Amino acid sequence: MTVVYDPEGTAQGIDRDGDCGLIEPSGSRLRSVTLDNGTQVVSDGEVVPETETSYISYVVQPGDTLNKLAWWYLGDPSRWPEIFELNRDRPQPYGRKLTNPDLILIGWTLLVPDSWDGRGCPC
Repeated sequence: MTVVYDPEGTAQGIDRDGDCGLIEPSGSRLRSVTLDNGTQVVSDGEVVPETETSYISYVVQPGDTLNKLAWWYLGDPSRWPEIFELNRDRPQPYGRKLTNPDLILIGWTLLVPDSWDGRGCPC
């Protein structure tokens, strides 16, 4: 997480539905907060409203890879880390978990962002 303070501003606190509590240095104003995944929580001192993302449950088929799923659902195979992070350590059948992005097993159910716009692969 990256936090930027404005030493000239007035201190103020933020709370985002109870899952984020930040304390600023005394007398400073919170300018911006950016999470490690790039989501901006605070911009120019204002809390940024959360965007609602919907997800699809996808059952892994023979030949599937995270690159292929990212290509199909996100339009860009290089965005596979988004799917990996969303499903990292998610329980799967027989006590297995997704811990290695190069190993997804047939029959596993993965969540993928529902943002397909028709640009993905014709797989």
